[in-house]
Amino acid sequence: MRTTTDMIVIGMYIIAFVFLTKTEAFCIASLKYQDQGSECVYRDHKFESGTTYKAPAPYCVQCTCDNGDMPCCGYGKNAGKISIRGCRQISRLDSCEIVFVDENQPDRPCQYFR
Repeated sequence: MRTTTDMIVIGMYIIAFVFLTKTEAFCIASLKYQDQGSECVYRDHKFESGTTYKAPAPYCVQCTCDNGDMPCCGYGKNAGKISIRGCRQISRLDSCEIVFVDENQPDRPCQYFR
């Protein structure tokens, strides 16, 4: 059973998340350009139906083949735009990791995102 203190702490985290962040997500629907049966093609790679493919950096998308359709959603830094007051998101080409630095001191990590 949660105590009153636990509930206050959880409430504070929720309030901080709502007021300090702005998040937008991104997904793309697949389009069938030709009849390819139940297989899917992504960047010249073929996948069977039911297969999930997670593309590494710099693409950072996860796609699932479903009878020839292959919708994809970004993950990590490509999951969507995230804004945290006082911080700036940076992107590294070799990683899908979300990294925030202090807006005024870019050599320091963001104190609100760890």
